[in-house]
Amino acid sequence: MAISAISMHSIALAASTAYGRWHLGIGDPTVIAWIIVAAYFFSVYLAHATNRACQAKASELNQSDPREAQNQRLLAKLWLVVAMSMLLLGINKQLDLHALFGELVRGLIQQEGWYKDRHRYQVIFTWAIVFLGALTVSLTLYWLRSVMRRALGPILGLTLIGSFVILRAGSFNHVDLLWNVNSVLNSALEFAGIGVVGVSAMLARRADPPS
Repeated sequence: MAISAISMHSIALAASTAYGRWHLGIGDPTVIAWIIVAAYFFSVYLAHATNRACQAKASELNQSDPREAQNQRLLAKLWLVVAMSMLLLGINKQLDLHALFGELVRGLIQQEGWYKDRHRYQVIFTWAIVFLGALTVSLTLYWLRSVMRRALGPILGLTLIGSFVILRAGSFNHVDLLWNVNSVLNSALEFAGIGVVGVSAMLARRADPPS
């Protein structure tokens, strides 16, 4: 009970400290950041349009090819998830909601006295994210197994962006050369994930259902 009480107390203090360090507002007012935000919202439009296209194809194929109609409905659900995910990621891009999580983690390890070993915990956190990410992707591919080839593009794009955001939020160091907030590599990786999602959406809209 004492350990649980101390842990809850530490979490409360860490949350209070994190909220004090983080402020709601535009996190990155640079031109490149706004271009990336615009790319996020454009990908939302493309994903939503692809969702509607898949629904239309499903309606057309209900009588002639019920199995492919079911596949199109499954793809429509996938693209709806993609559209919602990209919308949330676009909002997070400028509000830095993931930074609040990062501050909470930093505050917690300071309260628990783990800060001197933060690099070891950062490695553990990174591998845990890799494992959870691989598990999530595997379960998603199993869910989409009947349309796996057509689902690989959006899944790859979301995996790139999601992994980047989570790993960036879990960085325990305020100064990290590889993941520096203003680095070109940062923007390139994020934009690449958005590009994969957008291109996949455009190709999916134009593709004819397999015979």
